[in-house]
Amino acid sequence: MKNLIAVFIFGVFAFAEVQAQSVKDVFNKESKIVFLGLDFTKVKIIGEPLSKTDDIVAKQFTLINQKFVNERKKFDLNKVFNKPNLSTAIGMVNKRNEAIDPDQLLSEDSDDYQRLNKNDIETLVKNFDYDGKTGTGLLFVVEGYNKTLKEISVWVTYINLDTKTVILTERTTGALTSGFTYANYWLSGFKSLMDKIDKKEFKAWKSKYKA
Repeated sequence: MKNLIAVFIFGVFAFAEVQAQSVKDVFNKESKIVFLGLDFTKVKIIGEPLSKTDDIVAKQFTLINQKFVNERKKFDLNKVFNKPNLSTAIGMVNKRNEAIDPDQLLSEDSDDYQRLNKNDIETLVKNFDYDGKTGTGLLFVVEGYNKTLKEISVWVTYINLDTKTVILTERTTGALTSGFTYANYWLSGFKSLMDKIDKKEFKAWKSKYKA
């Protein structure tokens, strides 16, 4: 019995240490992290009833992801998330996005814009195929696109890739401003979101999680 109690106590402290270390890694400038991309599998598009959803799934989501990682001066992941060692691997997200049912994208219910909670994000993370990636991952779970509000809603999510668990996840938003193409209009929202994280939210998260 004493041995069982000792093992249990050790396990509790070991788990706590892993969790603490994981949060610490999020904000540690020198720790390595991989950006997994923009996951649209939970997104609802509100206020655009005539959207060509087949094209959005087949082309636009992949294009948005690729432009986001290619245009590093505009979407400076390394600077915003204080990670000089940040790398990218968006192939897994693109595969997921390409499997979205186009008929499930559009909504006429404004409540669908911000309908997800942390449990929903944890379930998504648990069932994600990370293709053997280990360490710490960063995923943007895109929740809603609201043309009426001219805004996007996103859960910025850090993941322990070894255990498929959420380290931390926070909802934030970005203003849709302008764009000559459909993809660029979406990307204007991500630019606004990144600027907001850079100016105040990253620091606020660091303080909140006492890292």
